[in-house]
Amino acid sequence: MPTESSSETLKRFFAAFGSGDVEALVATFDSSAKMTAVRPGPRQPKQVYGTYVGAAGVREFVANLGGAFDTQAFSVDRIAGEGELAVAHGSFTHRVRSTGRLFHSDWALVCTVRLGKIVDYRFFEDSAALVAADPATAPTGA
Repeated sequence: MPTESSSETLKRFFAAFGSGDVEALVATFDSSAKMTAVRPGPRQPKQVYGTYVGAAGVREFVANLGGAFDTQAFSVDRIAGEGELAVAHGSFTHRVRSTGRLFHSDWALVCTVRLGKIVDYRFFEDSAALVAADPATAPTGA
């Protein structure tokens, strides 16, 4: 039986995300998937940006997003896929919970999909726009 295309997997991901069905969302990922939100590397507790791994990481990512932002608008403008590569782009507006300010950004997502499961997820957005809406998120150090 043929597996779904990489773009179909990404469509399934966004459908689960949009409906708030965390278990269906988790089911779109491989059990050892790596998620990178804006920048790779470790995160402080409840911090959104960084690397997450596996089903527990997907759940933590969703919880961190909900804790940090109240989404006002989210659009998926295009999804495309070829072989294992799936890409999408769109825009969003979040209200930052800690400041009440709005955070607007275009975004892009690049995924590697194997056998109908996301194995690598990389999300890009305008992190400078987040710093403008929430100065506490600015990186520290040189």
